[in-house]
Amino acid sequence: MEPNFAWALLLLFTATAVGLLGWLRRRRSALVAGLGLALGALGAALWSAAGWALAALGFALVVWAVLAPRKRSGGRGLELLLDEEGRLLRARNLEPLLGWEFAELKGAPLHGLLYPEDHPLWDKALEQVEGSGDEFTLELRFVHAGGRLVWMRVFVEPGPAGLVIEAFEVTPYKLAEQTLRSQERLLKGVSDATRTMLAARDDLSWPLNKAMATLAMSLGAGRAYLYKVEAHPETDRRRASLQVEWVRDVLKTRIDSPLSGELVEDDPRFARWFRELEHGQVIAGPVAQLPGEERLMLEASGVGSILLLPLLIGGAFWGFAGFELTETGRRFGHEMIRVLRTAAASLAAGIERVERTRELAVQRSLLERIHEAAGDGILAVDAQWRPLFYNRRFLEIWGFDAGELHAGDGAGLSVLTRRTRNPKRFAEVLLELHERPERNVHIELRLKDGRVLQASSAPLGEGKAGGRVWFMRDVTESRRLEQALARSEERFRTILQNTSDITAVLDEAMRIRYISPAVENVLGHKVRDLLGRAIGESIFSEDRTVVQRALSTALADPAKPIHVVFRIRSATGETRWLEVRGRNLLDNAAVRGVLVSARDITEHKVYEAQIKHMAYYDALTGLANRRMLRERVEEAIRELGEGGGFAFVYIDLDRFKNVNDTLGHDIGDALLVQVARRLEEQTGPGDVLARLGGDEFGLLARRDDQEGVLELAQRLIQALRPPFNVEGHHIHVSGSAGIALYPADGETFEQLLRHADIAMYRAKDDKVPLQFYSPHLNVYTHERFQLETDLRTAMQSGSLILYYQPIQNVQGEMRGLEALVRWEHPTRGQIFPEEFLPLIEEAGLATGFDRQILTQAVRQIARWRGAEPPVWVSVNVGYASLLDPGFLGFLEQLFKEERVEPERLLIEVTETQASRDPEQTKRVLGQLKDLGVQLALDDFGQGYSSLSYLSDFPIDLIKIDRAFISGVPFRTKDAGIVRMIVALAGQLGIDVLAEGVETETQREWLQHVGVHYLQGYAISEALPPADLPFGEAS
Repeated sequence: MEPNFAWALLLLFTATAVGLLGWLRRRRSALVAGLGLALGALGAALWSAAGWALAALGFALVVWAVLAPRKRSGGRGLELLLDEEGRLLRARNLEPLLGWEFAELKGAPLHGLLYPEDHPLWDKALEQVEGSGDEFTLELRFVHAGGRLVWMRVFVEPGPAGLVIEAFEVTPYKLAEQTLRSQERLLKGVSDATRTMLAARDDLSWPLNKAMATLAMSLGAGRAYLYKVEAHPETDRRRASLQVEWVRDVLKTRIDSPLSGELVEDDPRFARWFRELEHGQVIAGPVAQLPGEERLMLEASGVGSILLLPLLIGGAFWGFAGFELTETGRRFGHEMIRVLRTAAASLAAGIERVERTRELAVQRSLLERIHEAAGDGILAVDAQWRPLFYNRRFLEIWGFDAGELHAGDGAGLSVLTRRTRNPKRFAEVLLELHERPERNVHIELRLKDGRVLQASSAPLGEGKAGGRVWFMRDVTESRRLEQALARSEERFRTILQNTSDITAVLDEAMRIRYISPAVENVLGHKVRDLLGRAIGESIFSEDRTVVQRALSTALADPAKPIHVVFRIRSATGETRWLEVRGRNLLDNAAVRGVLVSARDITEHKVYEAQIKHMAYYDALTGLANRRMLRERVEEAIRELGEGGGFAFVYIDLDRFKNVNDTLGHDIGDALLVQVARRLEEQTGPGDVLARLGGDEFGLLARRDDQEGVLELAQRLIQALRPPFNVEGHHIHVSGSAGIALYPADGETFEQLLRHADIAMYRAKDDKVPLQFYSPHLNVYTHERFQLETDLRTAMQSGSLILYYQPIQNVQGEMRGLEALVRWEHPTRGQIFPEEFLPLIEEAGLATGFDRQILTQAVRQIARWRGAEPPVWVSVNVGYASLLDPGFLGFLEQLFKEERVEPERLLIEVTETQASRDPEQTKRVLGQLKDLGVQLALDDFGQGYSSLSYLSDFPIDLIKIDRAFISGVPFRTKDAGIVRMIVALAGQLGIDVLAEGVETETQREWLQHVGVHYLQGYAISEALPPADLPFGEAS
């Protein structure tokens, strides 16, 4: 055997073995190597140039089969070796490509490097490799150590100890591919949405929902919505209402989402949206990049990215479309925004088209209804006189159907002319309008059946032979009535020409068919101005119901006569009273109407009103009097029955008697008039304010809640507080109010009046402005009456005695005494002044009381004539005594009889009293000063405008109110006020006395700040004359 042939057999055997092995293991490299060896064997056997060429080709195939499969990535790709269990044994380029160190992943399954969603794909690839033994190619997403995803093309083939993997990155290509697909999907979505909106007709609900769903799915959004922006009906701020909402997963819908309801412009989370969208700006991008409140709101709803597109209609901001994506990093490029603006424009155009279609349909429907409801017949024709439009009334007036109008060109108007009595005249009018189409025309047509039509015509459009519109009204009945009325007027004129009463004939609609000339004398109207007018036009609106009822009754039953009295306005605007009698004579052929006769009873009514006013109204104030108030209260009780309630308020002016006594009854009356006006201003509808007599007022308040009654009573009392200016006198008055509630406090007028009176007097005694009645006040009223009786007896018997409280200077020397009254009651023991002094003023005993106290005090001064050091005695005198014309003479006589120097008496006037009428007070105090009496301003700081009077009044001493002394020196505010008063008094040369000094600390501090005199328990309590250092007498 030749050597070449032997080598060929050997190579052929080897090729067969390698090829068989490759076929058994499905190895493409083994098959290629086997083919190479076979070609080499064949070439060697030929032993020629061609044979050597075949051998060289076989050798090349063997080399490729050995080397090529292992270098697909040129050494730059990822190379992994896995064991049979799929765990990582070796790796190359792992850290450069994926950022992981091999040591971290060694022995771990490949799943740890793959994106979780690709695990099933990898598991399927493994099954195919293990089942077939072939290599396998697929694309997988690997997770970079930094968290991003890396797309790689992976080659998998079996190896000696497991699997050999080679992979290289294709991320840029995949992203480009995804972007292209996203754009294609978006363009298709926009196109589909546009077609949907173009197909929309009169209902937007389904097209908008479909279009928004299409756009949302093309964007990959989880939720989409469309909002319409409108002005809020109660404010000038805007709000957006949800029109459309689409959700990919309905089960995950958040019904509590802020974007599931109404959005308001005031909400800081949406203010920027309104502002930027209104100017056509698109809001798009990741939620993480939005301002704080917007970001927090959307993140709480699970939104990762958002897109808001403005919808503009006619250049105005109509609303916006929104899309929410769960993808956190979604960005929208300029090209995508441009495409989405096109989609928004399609939505807006569809909305605008449908809304305008709806408006036109509404307007068309309204116009048709107006035409059909019109009393006139309407016909519109074109330039060739062909009918364009006509209403039902037109066909009724002319008495033919629509077919006759459309019988031929111009046939409709020919039918009209043939039905008139004078067709030639109507045809001439039509010819004239044809020649001059811009003209308007008004004519009267008489039809062959005797009916009369009023017809008017105007051009359509600009009047250039463009057609016309005709309006026709059947006036046959009105013409007949006019003629009948003319005949009736002639018939009645002679009969009624000279009567002084007004005689009139009315038709069924109560319009005046005839009225006698007497109306000109009574009401000043011309007869011609009243004919055809409704009788009720000049009647007072309040009386029309009564008149209408009387006339309606007569129309329903002609046998019943008409008798009614009402007010009517004359031609000059005067109010006149008419008494009207009449009968329904519509069935009387001679009259055919309602015949009425009216007599002027104005003078009788005026006289009647005057009598009633005198009986029911107060002549001085014009308010209701006690009689009217009683009737109104009893009327209210009848109306309410067992349900509801009201209040009775009794108001009495405080110290009004002093005004009458000092300024005269004319001033008092004028004051009462002003008081009445102020109280009247506080009342409401249904309330009745009355003057009960003197300075007492009663009010029926139609309120059944105690809070409302209290608020009204407080306003009544507060209305009296500002001073009254009566003929130059500034007068301060106050009031007290008692309140009784129906039915709790009384079920008759007398009970309510008595109980409100009791409550009012309790308010006076308690020095409070008002008091509600309660049953225990009945006992109090009896006690009060008894106390007043005992007080009068005490004054007559001299049972009122004086105690004296010492007043010291800062050196501790007693320089004066204040006279303080005490009442030793025979059964109740000692009664203190605060309990009986208010009663003295209310009972009108103030002047006599002051004189009695002054007499005791001056006589006591006379007994202390020789006391050392000499002391003065202070007495508080009421305002009524100061203004008493005889008060000055009384003092002069008292000083003379007791031989007492006037400067030993110090008269105290409270600041509140002095402020009532400053000018009058200044005059009286000046007269007292001229007499030689010392003067003090008591309770300084508690009255009105305290400081303004110091320089005007001739004051020797200021007594600082104990309310300011009690807080010194620890209360900073009180201490400051005291210092200010001392400083001001020092500037004016007035001494200062502090009353209510109760502690040694107060005493020392007051001496330190410069107070001249001290009075209070720290000095001494009030003592009877016998307990003073100089006793009853010197």
